[in-house]
Amino acid sequence: MGRTPKCTRAPGQARRAAAQSRRLHRKIARESFEAIQAPAPQERYGVTPLATTLKWAKRLLPDSVIDAMIRRRYGITREE
Repeated sequence: MGRTPKCTRAPGQARRAAAQSRRLHRKIARESFEAIQAPAPQERYGVTPLATTLKWAKRLLPDSVIDAMIRRRYGITREE
């Protein structure tokens, strides 16, 4: 009874998703501009939190642990 119907929640969710997308696009543009101007650009730039985490994880963790993190994050099931 106290739940809001999905059809009335959708516009708010769409606005939040659009705002998050705009922020991500700005961050990508900022990082790209920095890379273009750098005399010695980095090989990789972590734009999203997941990319930054994986960048550090690759240095510190074995590949099997990183693979498990990616599978868990994206809901990928392993065929056995």
